[in-house]
Amino acid sequence: MSDGFSIGGYRLPTWSEIESLPRQAGEQLQALTGWGETPAAEAESPSTPETWHDSQSVPEAPQQSDFDPTVMRWPTPTQALPGPDTLIDGVVQLPQPVQPRDQAVLNDYAESRTQTRWSDAEVYLLENAGQASSYLPQAVQPMIQQPLSTRLDAAYQQAGRDSLASILNRQAGEGFSSLPAEQQARVLDVLSHDGLSEAMLPEVQGLGGEAARTGTASGTEGHYVNSPVASMAELLRQGKVDDEVLSALEDLRQYDSLDPALRDEGEALFNSTLQNIAFPTSISQRSKGTCAAARAEMLLAMDDPAAYARTAQRLASPSGRARVNSAFLPRVPGTEQAEQSGRSVASRLIQPAMMEYANGYALDYDNARDLHQQNGSRGETALDGSGGLRLEESQRLLTGLFGDERVQPARSIFDQPASSRAEVLQHAQESLTAGQQPVVVDLDWGTNRQGGDSGHALLLTHLDDQQAYLLNPWGEQNTIPRADFEARLRSAVSLDPPPALPPEAQDLSAYTALTPERYLRSDQLLRFNIQEHLAQIQEPALRQSVERYVDQGLSIDQMGELLPLLSGYVKAQDTGNDIESEREYLLMILPN
Repeated sequence: MSDGFSIGGYRLPTWSEIESLPRQAGEQLQALTGWGETPAAEAESPSTPETWHDSQSVPEAPQQSDFDPTVMRWPTPTQALPGPDTLIDGVVQLPQPVQPRDQAVLNDYAESRTQTRWSDAEVYLLENAGQASSYLPQAVQPMIQQPLSTRLDAAYQQAGRDSLASILNRQAGEGFSSLPAEQQARVLDVLSHDGLSEAMLPEVQGLGGEAARTGTASGTEGHYVNSPVASMAELLRQGKVDDEVLSALEDLRQYDSLDPALRDEGEALFNSTLQNIAFPTSISQRSKGTCAAARAEMLLAMDDPAAYARTAQRLASPSGRARVNSAFLPRVPGTEQAEQSGRSVASRLIQPAMMEYANGYALDYDNARDLHQQNGSRGETALDGSGGLRLEESQRLLTGLFGDERVQPARSIFDQPASSRAEVLQHAQESLTAGQQPVVVDLDWGTNRQGGDSGHALLLTHLDDQQAYLLNPWGEQNTIPRADFEARLRSAVSLDPPPALPPEAQDLSAYTALTPERYLRSDQLLRFNIQEHLAQIQEPALRQSVERYVDQGLSIDQMGELLPLLSGYVKAQDTGNDIESEREYLLMILPN
């Protein structure tokens, strides 16, 4: 700014020049801007002006038309919003790494701030004119400063909206700029509801980690750094912002309409709802056994973002009831309060409500205990006293949410008569081939209370010769070996037409391999680890002896005894230390 600021070929004075003006400058500035008139008491002696003790020369005053502070606008001045250093420092201090797409948001924000700093004509002129008003007679100053302050506030507000629009244009491209002007204004309004500076702050949402001020999760495994601006930009990129979505989000912003117990979490509810419809794959059951409900929640967020947002808002309302298609979802008692499950506020309300609808009339779902219990004397059911949902309850939930006409017939190993796993697999493959993605699947998963197979609800998105690609309601995108998928598949059903997969779910490189211990039954995991160690034994005769022993069919206790001995021998073999002793230990449990 050392050379001043030019508009239309005329150079405006720098602040240092304004500071050095003699007494005539104040009178000239008053005349040029037309702000107020000199009171009569001060105008009685026009030939004897006040004395200004400044010997410097007076620079030539600009023409009045060149000092019009309405000619230009620009993005937010730095003092109105947190700077990029503040934002980035906040993210760096988080306990988990920042995801790449979130870092890109912060980088773009930082770049927009550095590029636009001090490039605004109106704010520059208004701020400097406000400081220069101190050169005017004291009686005139209030007449100038109050309207000037009002104009500055308006300029800052418009500059903030311009900055927000600029960021959305960077992040969403034509997704924002192609909206009608009225919808663009509504997008900016809904994002800046809690203040423009709040709209820019990164939040910890959804998947755990240390909760930020309005964070919606707790836990230790992973986190998701995002902001409402980034979520909205993703929705815009996908072309999912329309009048229905905007109306639902606007209703979510009316915190006074929420149940009193949830009003303090209004901002967190809005942020988590917006993130869940922008990034449905981030929806997670966390520590609760609500995988079937979380899966249905993902499908609803993909299929109808407006319905998802309305559901969150209505469950948070005093009535606590929401209708989606023919499903009437009641808010489950206790979900108004924060819990330690690690779920977002939106998921904390929606998943239990779906569990309650799915379990039928005779049962109540207890969110705190995460199980179903008999409701009075309405009769016993198979789910009484247990958690999760069976296939019948999952089907009831899907049919209620999406309608009979969209939910295709299921194939299951629990059918009467039962389908084979091969038949269920063929049904899933045909659904994928027909483009009916994602396919709703249930798999054997881990160990149940009786030591048998537990189950898990997932979404199958792709199947090749090597891998099955799954959206896991742990907020993860996983793969498992195709052989394991085929051996564990229980049921498959699809929606027609199917919800559109979000971009991240279409990117097969975004899926990570699930380690066997996360889905194998305990005895299967022991057998898997034994086979891994067996393959590493270099002595053929010893390896054959152990293989014969394993092939006899070992109990869990026998496998538990064998595994540490195998591990000790393989380690000694690799290091060359104490191998004979470890070999003797191993031979001791083998039959002669």
